[in-house]
Amino acid sequence: MERIGKITGEMAQVQEQKNEALRMKLRGEVDLQTYRAVARELYAAHDKLAREHKSLTSEAAMPELPDPSLGWEDLSAEDRRALTELLVDKIIIAPHPHKIVDRRRH
Repeated sequence: MERIGKITGEMAQVQEQKNEALRMKLRGEVDLQTYRAVARELYAAHDKLAREHKSLTSEAAMPELPDPSLGWEDLSAEDRRALTELLVDKIIIAPHPHKIVDRRRH
């Protein structure tokens, strides 16, 4: 989580640099070729940070799944059923419409 915060700060800093480069171009302080070279580097840096941010946030959002080495056979039938329901509830976002009749799943 700490790394996500750092990346967010770095992304904001790169975005501000991109904005400043555009302002300098619009004021005529830099030529077009220089602006394009700098902008290309800034966009690449921002994209790299955005990819890393997305990767870290999707990892943080993943649910903690049980350790598969626990051995399915060692669980009672009731525990297996509960574990299966837990996993299915995490995977299924919403029931399919054709499976709902009178607000009941079939």
